Amino acid sequence: MGGKRSGKRKHIHLCIAVLILLSPLACTFDQMMSTRMVDASGQEAQAHLALGRKYFAEGNFASALEENEKVLFLAGRNTPIDEALFSIALIHAHFDNLARDYRKSLIALRKLIEDYPGSPLAQQAKVIVGLIQNNNSLNRRVERLNSIITELQKADIGSETKRVEQVKRTDQTKTAEQVKTITALTQENEKLSLTIERLNTIIDELKRVDIDVDQKKREKVK
Repeated sequence: MGGKRSGKRKHIHLCIAVLILLSPLACTFDQMMSTRMVDASGQEAQAHLALGRKYFAEGNFASALEENEKVLFLAGRNTPIDEALFSIALIHAHFDNLARDYRKSLIALRKLIEDYPGSPLAQQAKVIVGLIQNNNSLNRRVERLNSIITELQKADIGSETKRVEQVKRTDQTKTAEQVKTITALTQENEKLSLTIERLNTIIDELKRVDIDVDQKKREKVK
């Protein structure tokens, strides 16, 4: 029986390796969870989650992601799939993660919300989904503002001679309006950037809340 379990582990680790090396989209969450290994007590899953949190705290996001994905291969009444999905979402959305991918974060969060609506993490997941969507909207707006600013700056570039001629042609008002518009857009851009930073701070706070909830759950189990 031990040999069979070992064989299953090798199969699982191979699938994880393929997932990481070939493409994060090679296996969907549903595919990952279709072939599970029994973990009746949930201890193995908790071990992977704990190691994942350690890697996460160290900024080793790739290893943290791998440990949490291993939980998706386990089956049992006490297997914390919802916690693993939530952690996966945080890893993909974390501001310091150079490989962050908000789309993948949304996939994990929506999977959590749809499959585990009774989980205490489901409500937090809904909040983060809204934050990420708002963040994406703000990013698109920032890009549009930057594009407008660039175009206005290009239109305003010219030699001092042309500027003097423009002033002589009483076009000074137009130039002043351009400068005013650029200033206003730049200030708006800065405000949006601060908003994005605050959203990322909220995501970090929710992550810490999740860790506290997990610790309380383990203390309750003890």
